[in-house]
Amino acid sequence: MENKMARILIVEDNSTNMELVTLMLEKAGHRVIQAQDAQVGMQKCRRELPDLVLMDVQLPGMSGLEATAVLKANSATQAIPIIALTAQAMSGDKERCLAAGCDGYLSKPLHYKILWSTVAAQLLSSSKKAQPYHTDRTQSMGTKARTILIVDDERLNCDLLEVMLRHEGYTTISVTSGVAALKSIERHPPDLILIDVMMPIMSGNEVVKKLKGDPKTKSIPVIIVTSLVSRASKLEALSYGAEEFLTKPVDRAELLLRVRNMLRLKDYSDLLTDYNETLENRVQERTHKLNSAYKETIFTMVRAAGYKDRATGDHVRRIAQYSSMLSQLMGLDKEFVEAIFNASPMHDIGKIGIPDEILFKPSALTSKEWVIMKTHSLIGAEILRNGDSPYAKMGAAIALSHHENWDGSGYPNGISGQAIPLPARIMSLCDVYDALRSKRPYKSAFSHVKAVKIIVEGDGRTMPEHFDPAVLAVFSAHADRFRDIYEDFDDK
Repeated sequence: MENKMARILIVEDNSTNMELVTLMLEKAGHRVIQAQDAQVGMQKCRRELPDLVLMDVQLPGMSGLEATAVLKANSATQAIPIIALTAQAMSGDKERCLAAGCDGYLSKPLHYKILWSTVAAQLLSSSKKAQPYHTDRTQSMGTKARTILIVDDERLNCDLLEVMLRHEGYTTISVTSGVAALKSIERHPPDLILIDVMMPIMSGNEVVKKLKGDPKTKSIPVIIVTSLVSRASKLEALSYGAEEFLTKPVDRAELLLRVRNMLRLKDYSDLLTDYNETLENRVQERTHKLNSAYKETIFTMVRAAGYKDRATGDHVRRIAQYSSMLSQLMGLDKEFVEAIFNASPMHDIGKIGIPDEILFKPSALTSKEWVIMKTHSLIGAEILRNGDSPYAKMGAAIALSHHENWDGSGYPNGISGQAIPLPARIMSLCDVYDALRSKRPYKSAFSHVKAVKIIVEGDGRTMPEHFDPAVLAVFSAHADRFRDIYEDFDDK
């Protein structure tokens, strides 16, 4: 008979529950179909005819029990077993679910072993399916042969434990020293370790300490098996990280019970680890996509400004380099450095709103024109102020305040000192340097030496008092780095 996995439809509106149940079922070899409400669930059930349905009772709109009644009344879907899922374990719930047509009932939070056994029982008892159920895995997570490492310097003790465990279907590996145990674990990590304490060269406690100190092996459960019976000996063994303790001579029933419990614990630990890794991967993927979208938005806006003023387009590429380099030299963290690299190109985005006859005027602006020109800071801040991304938020602060001066002589608000946001204080110096180096309709380009001299010593129009002293000091110490960036990004 051809092996195939069961197709299980989960109807659940809580995304966390959906992901957890999906992971549990996929671990057992099943293929999952997802639906977030009853209407979609019924549509998918009629279209895909799954082998089993897990139906949440409390769904928005139509409840899970109402959906069950509809499916059981339809000849195409009435034979599909439905297991009700509910977080309200109240008296009479099971009876209401069965009365609505459900074939089974589970209470949340779900335990993976109970889920697997309930699902398996429903699949096995269902005799009306169009397709037979078989897992496509030779060994599912719930039934696979587990490997247990036995560590004891007495060969006879190893043999005794092997006989008891193999009779229950477990695979065993035996070694007679702590050193051999570490080598075996490195080659073939087991699902569980049974280890004696009193061994020559390396004791069982020393082995456990090494295992629990290694991220690759710390999740492997360890049962100490020893003839030591004192409370202090037990506490010492447990303090090194062992999960359980068995006293020799080993009672078979107690051994098998503790082994099953430890393997169940490892299953759950592995499940949570996989679930956390899945969530982490999804978070990283979504964060990457979100950051890409933020950067694409920035690029689009800056490119729009570049179409209006080609010189502005060249200028912003250098500004990003200056500001991130200066921030790094100031010892700011990498998040700040990345943010200012992406936010600084938007500093003059408000110039989109300045009339061309003012923006490109080859001669000095009149006082009225200058008032209009200065509004680009307010326009830029207004464009960016509702942005949700950290780049847009920093960009809005830079756009608004990068023409403010440390001594309060700037615009648009005349603020001074620490009242000016740090990104704007950094941007202010970078913007002035590049403006001095660049040719404009109203001025010729200055050399690097002259630009640095004006910033550090002042020329009446630009003064050192305009800049944050800490920013100015770093600039003065590393001015050659600015020259290098200008030359690398100079599109003449």
